[in-house]
Amino acid sequence: MGTWGTGILSSDFSSDIYDDFFSLYNEGKNVKEITEILIKENNNTLFESPHDACEFWLVIALAQWECKALEESVFNKVKNIVETKENLSYWKEANASTSDIKKREKVLDKFLEKLRTDRKTAKKVRKEKLFDSIFTQGDCLTYKMKNGNYGGALVLTNEKQTISGANYIAITTINKKEKPSIEDFKKSDVYVRKLEFQNQYYLGNRLIDEEPQIARFDAYQFKRENIEIETIGNLRVYKNYEPGNIIKGYGWGQLLEILPQRDELEKIYGKAKMTVKLTKWTKKQWL
Repeated sequence: MGTWGTGILSSDFSSDIYDDFFSLYNEGKNVKEITEILIKENNNTLFESPHDACEFWLVIALAQWECKALEESVFNKVKNIVETKENLSYWKEANASTSDIKKREKVLDKFLEKLRTDRKTAKKVRKEKLFDSIFTQGDCLTYKMKNGNYGGALVLTNEKQTISGANYIAITTINKKEKPSIEDFKKSDVYVRKLEFQNQYYLGNRLIDEEPQIARFDAYQFKRENIEIETIGNLRVYKNYEPGNIIKGYGWGQLLEILPQRDELEKIYGKAKMTVKLTKWTKKQWL
């Protein structure tokens, strides 16, 4: 699901829609215009994924309410989503825990009540804010994953005073009961995830893709997601990481979720044949 909590904005998709909304709002566009733009940009997703459609309208309602411009039609969509428990059914299909489903139900009920009240003042238009990356190139990060073990990730890039303050981070195969050491990072590989490749134009047998888990993580999302991450040291990065034309972005909460899914995915698709070692960037490259 790409979800790290039960809140309205606790998923990659919903947080992206919210950020896109207020990016346009801060450019001076009005709420109706913004909503029309986002509907058009996400038309295929809304048509193909009922789950994402629910998430979309919940976020649009929140953003419109914060701007004191909640449209009746949008409110009615959310009212229907909450009262029919449509969104909860998708959580059940995604095998969310009973506890999380109950929490989500309470969140949605409170959210609907919130939309029935008037916000005192509209959210102010803000000037564009620039960010520094949260972490420095070469930082070795550890965090407790959803399986209870410690994971590890290496920061490959950082930047100063940009719109997103991005770090490109490689998620490693570290999966330990105790906190990893720098030596663990030196010997570690990048986790290569094997998944079914979705291509609506491909009519033959299913395609299986092997994808090194290196992604962009943005500074402006860090505080909102409230993920506990510890820097245990720094490895010198000798070779610059180049993301290429296809940019993959993750929410910070994905650090806790991706590696614990490994065993389940390998049962379905088998083990990845590709190997990507961290030494590709941390070992000095001699000519």
